[in-house]
Amino acid sequence: MICLQYTPNRPVAQVQMWLRALARREGADSLPAVDGIYSENTACAVRRFQAAHGLPVTGVVDFATWTALSAAYAPVGVCEGLPGPLYVDCHDPKIGTAGSNIFILQAILNTLSPHFGNLPPIAYTGEFDTATQEHVNCIQEASGLPPGGAVDRLTWNALASLYNANQSRVPLDWLRSE
Repeated sequence: MICLQYTPNRPVAQVQMWLRALARREGADSLPAVDGIYSENTACAVRRFQAAHGLPVTGVVDFATWTALSAAYAPVGVCEGLPGPLYVDCHDPKIGTAGSNIFILQAILNTLSPHFGNLPPIAYTGEFDTATQEHVNCIQEASGLPPGGAVDRLTWNALASLYNANQSRVPLDWLRSE
């Protein structure tokens, strides 16, 4: 089983997505790219946000900045249509199974990865590969389900519940860094 320590890189893309949506809503011309790279362009957008929200203007996304960004994005996210509850049954895929439901499964797993210290992001392949199965095993163990990688109804319900509970929460790695 993989369950390695997660290394933060995905939170940068999250910050960029929030900054981009907020800037677009304000009619700004300069929108940061959502590429997961903390470039000077991203730091500049963070400084603008910090200045506009009475935060120390450092260009660094500390806990206070992350929390303010998350709170500022929440109403924008509703307008942009954040996904609601998601319950899908992909009929217990086996290694090598491919299809749109596997993309959904991988998207849920990648959304959860920043909230678990042992769940690194996986590639969006649309195929139920070994990495996807190992991640499902980790979620099953965390949910008190028997591991085995089978994506049955109980596993889908656990994934959907974890997804819905964590989609607007601050990721674990950001809480640990303070």
